[in-house]
Amino acid sequence: MGGECGEVQLRSAGAVESFARFVARWTERASVDGIDEEAEGDDSDEEVGEDDEDVDEDDTDDSNDEFHSVNSRSPTPSPPAPATPSDEKPVLRIRRLAFFIPPSQLSKDFPTTSLLSILSAAAASLVHLHIAYAETLLAHDPRIPSALVALSSISDLVLSELGPKGCETLKSLTAPLEHVEVDFDDAWVESVTCASFAKPTSSTLVPALPNGESSGLPTPAPTPATTPAAPYANTVLPDPVPLLSHSMATLRSLRASNAIIVTVADKLRYPCVRTLALRLAGVPTVTPLVHAFPSVTDLYVYTPFDGCGLRAPLSLPMSSHAQLERPPSPSPSPTSTGNHHKNQNKNSKRRMRPPMPDIHATREANRTSQVYSSFPPLACVRGFAPGLYALGLSCAVHRLEIGSMSPPSLGGQEAGAVRKLLADTMPASVNLGLGRGWWGSEWRRERTRGRERGLKAIFGSASSEEANASGAWSGVSELVVRVEEPGRWKHVTNDLLVMILPLANTLTTFVLHWDRTSVPFDRASSDDDRDDYQFPPPSPSASAPSRTERFARTVAEQMPALRYLLVEILHDRRRPPYAFNFDAVAKSNSPLSGHGVHDDDGQRRYERRFWRIDRSEEFLCLDPLSEGAARRLMEAEGLTFEDRVRYR
Repeated sequence: MGGECGEVQLRSAGAVESFARFVARWTERASVDGIDEEAEGDDSDEEVGEDDEDVDEDDTDDSNDEFHSVNSRSPTPSPPAPATPSDEKPVLRIRRLAFFIPPSQLSKDFPTTSLLSILSAAAASLVHLHIAYAETLLAHDPRIPSALVALSSISDLVLSELGPKGCETLKSLTAPLEHVEVDFDDAWVESVTCASFAKPTSSTLVPALPNGESSGLPTPAPTPATTPAAPYANTVLPDPVPLLSHSMATLRSLRASNAIIVTVADKLRYPCVRTLALRLAGVPTVTPLVHAFPSVTDLYVYTPFDGCGLRAPLSLPMSSHAQLERPPSPSPSPTSTGNHHKNQNKNSKRRMRPPMPDIHATREANRTSQVYSSFPPLACVRGFAPGLYALGLSCAVHRLEIGSMSPPSLGGQEAGAVRKLLADTMPASVNLGLGRGWWGSEWRRERTRGRERGLKAIFGSASSEEANASGAWSGVSELVVRVEEPGRWKHVTNDLLVMILPLANTLTTFVLHWDRTSVPFDRASSDDDRDDYQFPPPSPSASAPSRTERFARTVAEQMPALRYLLVEILHDRRRPPYAFNFDAVAKSNSPLSGHGVHDDDGQRRYERRFWRIDRSEEFLCLDPLSEGAARRLMEAEGLTFEDRVRYR
């Protein structure tokens, strides 16, 4: 006898207590019903069903702060079966359980006993467990980690804000996990990195090379996590490799945030992991990743070089270690002489964050380490240009997705890094994002020339020998370009056409996502109001092509190998100076017209155009595709309009 309970989310102490009462009462009621069934034989199922409904009604009246159950089913009695020892005690099967209990709820009156009873009831059936604020919950009572260790059926585990106590609990688990997502606590990770910088001689996070020179890179072995003689304070690191050793044979996917992966050990390898998503808090080193995850096919990496980390700015030189041993104090001003000592004491207590090494030195070290061991050919690699450049992958990659790049006008050199990434991995499919600022200051000639140089640094020039000699784009047959800039239609489309010309003989599928929606402080406003609509409006019988179709035909004429052209443009919700009915336009187009305008939350308009390019009998024909056919084509090739790097 048993009942099925779907996903249960507990968000407060009251919800924990309420759900514990529900579990206890259902178990008690089911036990009584089981005894009655054996005594009476063939009773009607309707009476039992009424009893189950009474259980739910009674529990909903016990507390105003009720637990939240998603897709749950009322416990339904099973058909009578021969009595066996396993049937003596009915079981409520809880498949998915989530705790979102904030630290403010963990007072002395917190119902720990109720929480333990819930975990005990779900020990044999729980498959998915999600714990937010994991460190505070596990440290609240030592019985809670012991109850988690007893869970033997978990396959999916999500833990956020994990600290030392949570790491010890994670390492003690015995359930064979298949999918794990861990988020290490920011404050704890910062304390680990700052401690390693304060005492570099006792830490391997800032090692020295065999010749005595400082490399600034973490040495893969030995590490505090694998050294038996290391003190207890250094035995726990935000490194998921040693923490999941109990699931080496079953783990399929791992997502870790704020991780510092430095462990390399012969007995710590995960041969079944195919999906690896990492947001690293330390210097990206490829050797530990190659050693621990030899069978990865889908890799996502976000590093402190990408602009969000616990480190100093990228421009900080390596020689500044000695200069930063003591935090600089602000110089006293004539009006703040009395507060000088107060400010100095305040700054002296501030933690020192270790500076990042030079990104080029990091890349060279990673490239050298892959001479003898590297990843197998990867199906997909996602990340931002600086982090992927520092990682220095040397294996072949089928699909490379690069997040939005900053324009050269902001002082970045990401455009040149992209060419090197392509030369290293030789992908067949590329997804590339151009962030705001590339066309935002068209009226400034210097920035215009900088943008042109940046685009040439990425794609080269169709007339230059250097573009053909490098071979960076020689194998690319699918290209997705994401533009996040209102810009001017003429300037942006001309530049897009020029920059893809070096791919004329290889590119077969071109996907363009152009976000023309405006944001505050845009230097150049969109020209939708002037160019998107003709005034007076054309008659319904007019067959003049739109500017999007003219752009598509120009691209098709210049790209002889192109077979599919898929365009999605986001416009602001702006009304032209005359009465214009958007709904009428959408209805007037046939499903196979390849042209659609759709509203989205009343603020934006989607313009989607899809074509198959036919060159039969020496004539160029743009054959419109329906949106459904275009979506199926993109799914089959693994392409998308969405930014899968930024919102990973």
